[in-house]
Amino acid sequence: DGPKPIEYLNKGIELYGANQYDDAIRHLAHYRMLVPRDWRGHAWQALTLLKQAAAEKNETRRAALVDEARAMLAPLIKQDGMKFRRPLRHYLNGLSANVLNDQAGAYRHLQKAIAADPSLFEPYKSIRLRHHVEQAYALASMELATVHIMQGGYEDANTKMEDAKRY
Repeated sequence: DGPKPIEYLNKGIELYGANQYDDAIRHLAHYRMLVPRDWRGHAWQALTLLKQAAAEKNETRRAALVDEARAMLAPLIKQDGMKFRRPLRHYLNGLSANVLNDQAGAYRHLQKAIAADPSLFEPYKSIRLRHHVEQAYALASMELATVHIMQGGYEDANTKMEDAKRY
């Protein structure tokens, strides 16, 4: 008897929303163990680790959390349904780069995600991936524009701001 696997996923997502990251990770890891081929467990655990990393003040700990989140991508890529061109992979890599203050890397990954064929977003409708990619891309564009402004690259900054306006 006991809880059904989906209950672990749902509780993990609920705890993620409540910013209870350690408990969320425990539930999501348990779900991943029970249903290793379901992308949702891997993706939600990666998102939880990235959220935790973004709040982490210690640089070494933050980098370790990002590395752990990136490790969640390996099982996704190995699965039949998740190829290197999938927008979820690029989205998670973009968020990882952003957490590490790599604005150019975040923009590059999110640009690949946003350019993905619309059909590649279909498996991820339940998490509204297209919407999240658009928001993250717009934000990454603005952040990279700011970097260009600080370096005196006004034309590049203008291009990135135009990118942001589209979404």
